[in-house]
Amino acid sequence: MWIIHGTGDVTSSLKAVSYSSEKKQPTRHFFVGRLNPETNEEDVSKHLEDAGISVKYCRLLKKKEKWQEKFSAFKVVVDYAHEDLIFEAGLWPEGTDVRDWVFSSSRRG
Repeated sequence: MWIIHGTGDVTSSLKAVSYSSEKKQPTRHFFVGRLNPETNEEDVSKHLEDAGISVKYCRLLKKKEKWQEKFSAFKVVVDYAHEDLIFEAGLWPEGTDVRDWVFSSSRRG
């Protein structure tokens, strides 16, 4: 999935709502999985912060199935400005899964 921030002509008839420093800055949500089962939220946050990535939120996902006990998986939220850095393969140990977070509706019907 590709997302860009427009930088085009501000005199255009098409207008966007800009983020200012006083407002909440945009973020990106990611799934990070297949890490060692002993890995915790502090480990992941520190790893990313050490790489220059500002972490807004990091949560260990609950292990609902027996097979999930072999791994740790996390929901990670970072500043939008750092989204490309998350997908640098060299940032992660071999075998780590990193992808966009998939939001689902809680309403089913």
